[in-house]
Amino acid sequence: MLKTKMHSPLYRAGYFLTYLADLAVSPLINPAETLVISGFWRSGTTWLHTALADMLNAKMVFEPYHNLTPEMLAVYRHHNLPYQKMKSNMHMPWAEGSVAGHPLANVIRRALNSSIRGRWVRLYRPHWHDCFRTRVIVKFTRAALSLRAMHNTFGMPLLHVYRDPRAVLASVIYKTGNMGGNFMGFNLVQHTLELPDGRADYFRQWEGEIRTLQKQILLARVTAWWALTERRLLDTFPDLPPRTCFVQYEKLAAAPETEILPVLAALGLPIPSDIQLAALLADSPTTYGEAQSSAQKISGWRGLLSTGEIATIEAITRAFGLADRLVD
Repeated sequence: MLKTKMHSPLYRAGYFLTYLADLAVSPLINPAETLVISGFWRSGTTWLHTALADMLNAKMVFEPYHNLTPEMLAVYRHHNLPYQKMKSNMHMPWAEGSVAGHPLANVIRRALNSSIRGRWVRLYRPHWHDCFRTRVIVKFTRAALSLRAMHNTFGMPLLHVYRDPRAVLASVIYKTGNMGGNFMGFNLVQHTLELPDGRADYFRQWEGEIRTLQKQILLARVTAWWALTERRLLDTFPDLPPRTCFVQYEKLAAAPETEILPVLAALGLPIPSDIQLAALLADSPTTYGEAQSSAQKISGWRGLLSTGEIATIEAITRAFGLADRLVD
């Protein structure tokens, strides 16, 4: 990637050229063979994305559901969603059954074959010549509410990574800056009950809890958003279809080179060499602060959260039936 200032003409030209290269190669890519990595924010998705791209000689497509992706405008318009309010980039599109005939199908298809537009989706590619690779890995933090419909439509290999919510929230609130960064002002009621795309029919079973949690602090609202989206995933994937894996971040972080091998085999992906596996030992591009040991990645949240914050996260996690996500 051209290492120039983000808003310079040369930088913009570099991204346009990488898009043209992606577009030229896209007919050679089968969307059904593109790996999708899914997970809530701060769950290790970017670490896995960059490591697996390196290991598998793949090119990265980063967060195609982000509001900066041009193709997403049609998704907002389809349900008359309030784009100006939802462009906080925490929005998760909703779909049930299939995305066929829905504007999401265009976003997903173009992400899977790397022909999607925009600078954002190419953000962390290390080299411009990666564009000519014909294996693609797409990373989502906003796919939980449409992931099953996406998989039903395209049948691609799917890896969902989940992490102890105490670690997730410690990172969201204390490591990303501004006490939650883009989550500031997050409206749980709006994201679950007020959007005219069909999601309210599902989330209404927890309407009382949602409206009560909306009145609480940011930590509680974001924990609930994590819990509700993970709950939706479990409800839509009661049995995992072929080439689909749900993996625990803590197990991967503790022994990445060992734990990743059965995952790759289950996904039908190539088994990398020992040298390639070393990519898993590198830090994510979105790691904040100094490099961390495996133990710090797994239990570092203990030094960041207060006793009261831990109790809040644990209570909400258990209330939504996700106690097994608490790693002790």
